[in-house]
Amino acid sequence: MSRYRRDLAAARRRLAAPPAPLRTVSTPQGAVEYLDLGEGTPVLVVHGNNGG
Repeated sequence: MSRYRRDLAAARRRLAAPPAPLRTVSTPQGAVEYLDLGEGTPVLVVHGNNGG
């Protein structure tokens, strides 16, 4: 199996079993799914913003 396929399979396994329950919040732009995990200062990471 190629490294790409192995890494892709591993990523799919991680997405299928997140380390904590996913939560959803409704916004005027649609639903946003998030994960609340860990301790300390909250960090917001926006992935794929503006089509990217």
